[in-house]
This record gives sequence, C-alpha cells and structure tokens, in this order.
Amino acid sequence: LNTLLGKILRVDVRDMDESSEFKVSPGNPRWNIPPDNPFVDLPTALDEIWAFGLRNPWKMSFDRETGDLFVSDVGQAEREEINVVPASSTGGDEHYGWNHCEGTLQLSQLPVGCTNCMDPACFVVPILEYDYSVGRRSVTG
Repeated sequence: LNTLLGKILRVDVRDMDESSEFKVSPGNPRWNIPPDNPFVDLPTALDEIWAFGLRNPWKMSFDRETGDLFVSDVGQAEREEINVVPASSTGGDEHYGWNHCEGTLQLSQLPVGCTNCMDPACFVVPILEYDYSVGRRSVTG
C-alpha cells in the first residue's frame, strides 16, 4: 500500500479549496483526498488508495442501474480478468488478488490463512477470467 501502482485511487479534482473538508495530497497538490477514503492517515499506506490487489486496472465502468463498478484488469502472463466492486463497498477491505493470484491462478505464496485464489475470506474472485490460449486477446477494449 506504499505505491499507487495496481490500485484504484479515489481523489477529488473539483474541490481545490484548501479550507474544505478534503485533505490536500502531500505528494500531488493537484487533487484532494476524500476524508472517508479507507487508508487516510494510515502511516503504512497512501491516502489516495481506495482498492488494491489489482495488477493493471485498465478500464472501469459503472453500472447505471446498480452503481457497481466493473474493472478490467490486465494480467501479466497467464490471465485477464474482470472484477466487480459493489456499489455498497466502502473500499479498503477487498483484496483483488495481485500479486499472489492472476485471476484464480496462484502465482506466489499466499498470505497466511489463505487456502487458494478462490478463497473469499482472502480475495475477491473475478466474475470473469480467461487465459491467453484463445486468440491472445487482452481485456483493454
């Protein structure tokens, strides 16, 4: 949680009034940080982070009816995946698996207490994943 890479960030670029309730980003004064972001003021994490465990979240789209957020995540070598962040999520609690998993495929040692990449106690399992064997298509479009 000490890098912005592989994360979903939640920032506000509209309200740049320093007297507002928003925290001014110390590393980037071009945006403010909502006070209810899950890692605000946590010394081991960057305040801008809202979700983590993604390798390269490429495209995102909100479902207009449910408010759920669909996130396409480009894999490294084996899988592409699509994740859903429920509209009810407050961020911070969900681990989308990277760098332990690519989709449901285990890449590295799992955190203590996790049994596999489909363990809902440890990771959010993607709603869709596919390997590169069929057409070598990426999930970028």
